[in-house]
Amino acid sequence: MKKFLAILLALLFVVALFGCGSKGTQGGDNKGTTTPPPTSQPTGTGGQQGGGDEGPAFPKVAGYYDPDFDYTKFPRYKVAFLSMTAGESFEAFDIAYANWAKKVNIDYTHMWAPTQYSLEEFLSGMQTFIDQGYNGLILDGGIQNYERVYEILKDQDVEWVSGIGVARASDNRLLRPQIGFDNYGIGKTTVDILVQWKEEAWPDVPWEKVAMLVLDFSYSPDIHIRAVGMEQRWAELFPQFGSYDPAPDKNPENFYIGDIATATNPDQTAAQNLATQFLSNPPKDIEVWLIGTPADLYSVGAANAAEKLGMTDRVCTACQGGGALAGRWDSGIDDAWRFGCITSQQIYGELIINMLWAFMSGQATPDTIYPEWVDVNDKGDVIDENGNVVEEHFIPKVLLPVQVITKDNYKQYLEWSDLYAYGPGEKGDYDYEPVTDINMFPARMDPPESYKIKK
Repeated sequence: MKKFLAILLALLFVVALFGCGSKGTQGGDNKGTTTPPPTSQPTGTGGQQGGGDEGPAFPKVAGYYDPDFDYTKFPRYKVAFLSMTAGESFEAFDIAYANWAKKVNIDYTHMWAPTQYSLEEFLSGMQTFIDQGYNGLILDGGIQNYERVYEILKDQDVEWVSGIGVARASDNRLLRPQIGFDNYGIGKTTVDILVQWKEEAWPDVPWEKVAMLVLDFSYSPDIHIRAVGMEQRWAELFPQFGSYDPAPDKNPENFYIGDIATATNPDQTAAQNLATQFLSNPPKDIEVWLIGTPADLYSVGAANAAEKLGMTDRVCTACQGGGALAGRWDSGIDDAWRFGCITSQQIYGELIINMLWAFMSGQATPDTIYPEWVDVNDKGDVIDENGNVVEEHFIPKVLLPVQVITKDNYKQYLEWSDLYAYGPGEKGDYDYEPVTDINMFPARMDPPESYKIKK
């Protein structure tokens, strides 16, 4: 599909795989618990309110870690991480949050999740933490639920940030700062990766016999825009197949879309079944298949389909994510899932924790933090039925750099993320050969020019 559908229809567990690396095997006790929230407040001591005559009043830049700042000058804030569902990706975020929380003197409670996918249980757990005096919450409550979360929390004495889910209202208005990715750019990069693989692996196969399949999840606008990027990039690279058309039933030749959102359970099995339909019954004579997906589990499904059909060598899938690739490659799995567009949870987690610290300390608000990342066309303004702004906001959308990982570089990238997050010589999340060059990969990127252009 090529049109955005209502965000209320989006499902949480797909958004959970928004292009991040994952480890999920280390980092403290009680990760991924489904037990109820604690019934007593955690103990913790801390300094008095920041400022005074000794050193700067706040970290250098709100929302980023400042290694030269004494965070013990402020109270030891209590923060909990709540997720609607558990899983490897969420556990890896839990590890990252715990690491950065320690650096900024936060008393951190590891991930709590409902016993089942239940909004009411999630909201009840959220209220329990608030009643126990927690200062801040990190919430992965399902992108279809953030409007209700916002209404419940707006008058409560607690600060909160969304995790990897984008906190938007039913009208797609931003409710909270977003830490995320250039989804359109990731889509284009995915096509470039797959095209390069074909040129290297099957240089003699004419492009007329190569098909591009996108496993889309159209219910989520932030995921669907990746599919748009893939289709537009295919049209740019192969004009002989026709131009991009936004109509949902018009695609360039040799470009196909399978929408997993149409499945009853849009999971790995659904992705495998959908990929199998295309691979086993191609619309024309196709010898090589390139498959782009928005999440790890979908590329796993596509790779499984290729393996069962005996097509692994002629199929290549790349995803926006890739955290599970390390474990698969380490265990000797070598199938059609060959690439991932990854961002370490430690890079992501730094901003989540430090943004929340800035809110709790009074250094910044959702309307003042990361001012350079405010998109003039998407900043949370409340607009009436006539298109007039009745309540102006300046809520930012920070984009993180994405790294393409392969079997040749994944160990270096993950060890670099350890170096960035823990420091030289410190034990991190991975046990590969350590790296020492902090500039080996980027941890930041500049805001795009499009943020400044009013549409």
